[in-house]
Amino acid sequence: MGEGDGEARSVKRTRINEAFPLVGTKLRFLFDYGDEWVFLVELLSRKPMEPKVRLPRLLNSVREAPVQYEYPDPEDE
Repeated sequence: MGEGDGEARSVKRTRINEAFPLVGTKLRFLFDYGDEWVFLVELLSRKPMEPKVRLPRLLNSVREAPVQYEYPDPEDE
């Protein structure tokens, strides 16, 4: 990606505990390669596993989620 330590990894092959080994770990998450949507993600805390709780689940977010794709996209014409 041209920046960082050169250790970019696939989201499909990386377990969450590998990406965030310690509380306080931060990473830049590139969501859309075409539009280059980059998010800063930080592990704030860990909780013990709860029985019968479906994972993954979002516990907190900051700001409104952006509209991912609007159709028709004027840039595509």
